[in-house]
Amino acid sequence: MKIVTHSDETPVRLELHGKLIGKAAGAVHDAVETVVAKGGQHIELDLHALAVVDSAGLEALLACHERCAAAGGRCTLTGVSGKIERILRITRLDRELEFVPG
Repeated sequence: MKIVTHSDETPVRLELHGKLIGKAAGAVHDAVETVVAKGGQHIELDLHALAVVDSAGLEALLACHERCAAAGGRCTLTGVSGKIERILRITRLDRELEFVPG
């Protein structure tokens, strides 16, 4: 898993590349915490290059949503398609998480 942070953008955009599984979910948690600790409230998770997500990865996406909300902001998902979109719909996380075109 590779995370590319675009902190010069508003909202801060985190590009997730590869497989969001197991221990890799911790890297997403850490990246989100770093943004929030620096005063960021709004985060965009760009999933266009995400190949696979498991239950730990889904939890990381939901945790980003909850963490941003607790900071008075929001977490949005962009670049969602294919298998990832189907997984979010099957788990009904598409009802909890906010999708934006992009």
